[in-house]
Amino acid sequence: MKAVVYQSEGVSFPGMKMLKEVKATFKESGFKGLRKKYGWKIFAAVVTYYIVRDVTLYVVIPYLVIDHL
Repeated sequence: MKAVVYQSEGVSFPGMKMLKEVKATFKESGFKGLRKKYGWKIFAAVVTYYIVRDVTLYVVIPYLVIDHL
């Protein structure tokens, strides 16, 4: 079965342009180019992503499960 992907040109999500630029930079010049162009911002984004993910998985969800037992 063939997967169908729908693309809408009118819909734009915040930050999608920057993500496309980051991906293009990474493809062109690798991690060194990414670090040179964005510096600490890329590090801060990765750290923030993992903090939010871990707090959600290991604090919020268990709290909600225990609270509703």
